[in-house]
Amino acid sequence: MEPSNPTRDPARERFAALAHLIDLPEAARSLLAESNPGHQGHRQIALHKTSHTTIALFAFEAGGVMPLHQAHGAVIIQALSGHLTVVTAEGAHEVTAGRVLVLAPDVPHDVTAQEASQMLLTVSLAPPKV
Repeated sequence: MEPSNPTRDPARERFAALAHLIDLPEAARSLLAESNPGHQGHRQIALHKTSHTTIALFAFEAGGVMPLHQAHGAVIIQALSGHLTVVTAEGAHEVTAGRVLVLAPDVPHDVTAQEASQMLLTVSLAPPKV
């Protein structure tokens, strides 16, 4: 769930269009410029949200964390900059700029920023089509 932030347009307005062209560098600049201090060393904003798909941008400070959690859908973690360590039961996954980590639904994981980092997160709840 996205934290409440009175400086942002309401989510209903941000997601109303039928097409969204997202400028990731501009979204990151805006996110970092917000006066909200964030939570546990990171800030986030949902860039797109439907009943089945969420795309969110995260800006981490060095040492910022997302404690152990899981999502009921497939999780796609893309490092736009920096270095993230994502830990699952299988071990630590080093996700650096240009790398993508895909997790199956319901995989518990945590995220730690080894340095200031930006992450694009996509969660897809839609059933896979094989």
